Amino acid sequence: IGNGVAKEFAIPFSFLEKEHLKVRQKKNNIQTERTDWTVKSGNLVFTDAPESGAEIAIVREVPMTQETDYRDNEILHAETLERNFDKLTMQVQQLAEKSARAVTVDIFDDTAAAELIPSIRKAVSDCQTAVEKMTANITAAATSATNAAASETNTAAMLGTKANVDLDNLSAAGKA
Repeated sequence: IGNGVAKEFAIPFSFLEKEHLKVRQKKNNIQTERTDWTVKSGNLVFTDAPESGAEIAIVREVPMTQETDYRDNEILHAETLERNFDKLTMQVQQLAEKSARAVTVDIFDDTAAAELIPSIRKAVSDCQTAVEKMTANITAAATSATNAAASETNTAAMLGTKANVDLDNLSAAGKA
């Protein structure tokens, strides 16, 4: 989260090249990509500090490519192999992170992916409508309960007054 002063942020993961990093900012529900930064000692350093309250996301976007061409009987350097395995691991991590944010269906569900978002939006809209109706019903029930309590109080007062008036009309013998 930006504070308007800090320009340097730790990059919380390893990366092979600066070009594999993307920086996104969200402020007042507006998302933008920041390009005014460099990498220094494993940290991301902005030219201009992110505004106070701006959310910053540093993401790794490794291209889904295989750049090394292995040939038969060629010397295979451990560093080349290690870099390729690191890149593969980063690609898998990248896909795992994206799939963790994805909407999925049960393996036996035949819902087409293109239908998911509209159906989710409709479900959310239906829920909002149900909540609005429930809120209105709760408000009406509370008003009804308040009115019933007032009516009960008024009835009790009226009955008490009526009983006293009727007793005052009785003779001493009738009161006894």
